[in-house]
Amino acid sequence: MTDLSHWDYAAKFSGRQAAALILGYEPDEAWKADSAHLRQVSVVLARLEHDYQQTVTAFKVARGRLAPGSRLAPPTSAKGCLVSVDLAAQSATAKPANDGLFIAFVSAQLHKFSDQAFSRAQLRDWLRCNVMESVYDFEEPAQRVAIKAVEAPPAETDIDPSDLPEELQAANIAFRAVLNGYGDEAVTFKARLVRYLQANFRLSDEAVQRIATVANPDKAAGRRKRSG
Repeated sequence: MTDLSHWDYAAKFSGRQAAALILGYEPDEAWKADSAHLRQVSVVLARLEHDYQQTVTAFKVARGRLAPGSRLAPPTSAKGCLVSVDLAAQSATAKPANDGLFIAFVSAQLHKFSDQAFSRAQLRDWLRCNVMESVYDFEEPAQRVAIKAVEAPPAETDIDPSDLPEELQAANIAFRAVLNGYGDEAVTFKARLVRYLQANFRLSDEAVQRIATVANPDKAAGRRKRSG
């Protein structure tokens, strides 16, 4: 995987840089004419430009509908909304709705996507609102550290809490399957649990043994005798 950690020092990104980083590529390499990734980054760039243009248009319409003297709130983080640094700044200083300079500014921005810069927060919000993944994390580096500290499991345990629901579900499913006749009845209940878990779940050998032990109703040593 390409090391993109040096981009943590960047405060804002062009559309081309963002498109490449979203896919996990170094921008200068991805946008070379002979790059194997050129088609991929072009698709992402086209989506960025489309959503930016849609946002500019919506911003212009909303501003035109305001009464003179009213203030326009910055564009919201709605689905498909991509705000640039310049557009956000303009929204913060927008004048009355009949301001010709404002209308001219917004109209000009519609066709100047290549000149736009996008902050980390703007790209992060765009990705979240559209439920899209990014290989590069646009979250502020300091915020990333804070999030990881909160999500980290307690230091006193080596069991990840996120693994427990999966193991409990596996134990429940395996128990019911064996109880309903899965496997060779000539072997122990626990052995059939082990075989079922190995065949139907992607678990480590240690996890399989742990789950089979918990789900096994016969805790006595040796093979359980069948009645009748």
